Amino acid sequence: MAGPNAPLVSVIILTRNRRLLLEKHLGALLQTLDPSMFELIVVDNASVDGSRDALNRLAESYPGLKLVLNPVNRGVAGGRNDGLRVAQGEYLVLLDDDTSMRPEVLRAVPSLFAARERCGLLAFKVLNPISGDWVNDHGTVARPVANFAGAAHALKREVLMRVGEFDELCTFGAEELDFSIRAHAAGYGTIYLPDMVAEHHSRPQPGGNDSLRAENWTYNFVRVLFKHFPRPMATLYGARFLIGVVIHECSRVGPWLAARLVNTAVRGRIDGIRVHRLVRPETVEFYRDTSLRPDFGNIPFSAKIRDRLRTRRAGRK
Repeated sequence: MAGPNAPLVSVIILTRNRRLLLEKHLGALLQTLDPSMFELIVVDNASVDGSRDALNRLAESYPGLKLVLNPVNRGVAGGRNDGLRVAQGEYLVLLDDDTSMRPEVLRAVPSLFAARERCGLLAFKVLNPISGDWVNDHGTVARPVANFAGAAHALKREVLMRVGEFDELCTFGAEELDFSIRAHAAGYGTIYLPDMVAEHHSRPQPGGNDSLRAENWTYNFVRVLFKHFPRPMATLYGARFLIGVVIHECSRVGPWLAARLVNTAVRGRIDGIRVHRLVRPETVEFYRDTSLRPDFGNIPFSAKIRDRLRTRRAGRK
């Protein structure tokens, strides 16, 4: 809870088994951010690669560094919640351990919120410098979006107090969409800022399980859709989302994955209906918009095909 002497901005970094990247990015922030304005919090989700020893050494040199050392991997949503519970700032910036942001972008967070009264969340534009691809390129102007990239985003404390924490059943995937839907239902928008850039140095982790990742992604997104939206809308969006995942992942992993993804989507539907609580009509209408980005099943396949053909034609010119 924020107090009279609390820092203005809390920067929360979630980490698991990425010691070298964490040391690099965290070290840069510790050396450049004013401790009277910022507090830095690192949540370690049961790393076994020496990250904890490295964090303890940094904490000895920087007493203001807060550490949350989880004995088990609490997932993305659970780990973020652990950081939010100890944060004291009025504004809360959440980063992945492989994300870097320029100090001037972080310093601008309070003024960015102040200029947008009903904005509850900031969706930074995220670049993967390894592949050169934008994670969430939604154009060149600031605009409302469906949700934010989890690798780098910010929210007001008042939003957290109104809508609650991240849904911890979303162990990986869709926690951003779920939180943005609840924020919109409470009267707060999520705004994409193309000029505020973060770099997400994302690589597949050794030993990663692509099929499990796809199943988690499918389950969480379908469950969130049925959790919040009218059943016909959730069914349509869920089917589109499932088909997209099947096409993408089965081409990478193998056709055998299709049946498992369908079963996973059915489980997500059942579990979403079980906790269904319809959001206000204004929020339903906002999320019906087929121009809303990023895609969460709201974009018809015909529109996707037209966009792809348009992009190909532009590339030939």
